[in-house]
Amino acid sequence: MLTRRMFLILIYLNIALLFLSVLWFLVPSFKQYSLSDYYAYSAIVILVLSALVAQGGRSSTEVTDNKNNYRAVVFLLTLGSILMIKSFVLTLI
Repeated sequence: MLTRRMFLILIYLNIALLFLSVLWFLVPSFKQYSLSDYYAYSAIVILVLSALVAQGGRSSTEVTDNKNNYRAVVFLLTLGSILMIKSFVLTLI
């Protein structure tokens, strides 16, 4: 069960990273930034979004809402962390 969840999270993260990369290639105004800068800016936005989702989850009293908010925060924090690492690695290259 845990392995299945980890596999699904990995698939969702890869889809999100692929979406961000395709967005960078398709939107001409994003081309002014390097890919590492774009990943860093995206990571900052995603980490702020995860903080907002976590703050919204604190006001809820429903168990289901808290569980779903926890999952969303974990996903967004993981995605933001991966983007920061990718940005750092691309800067070194």
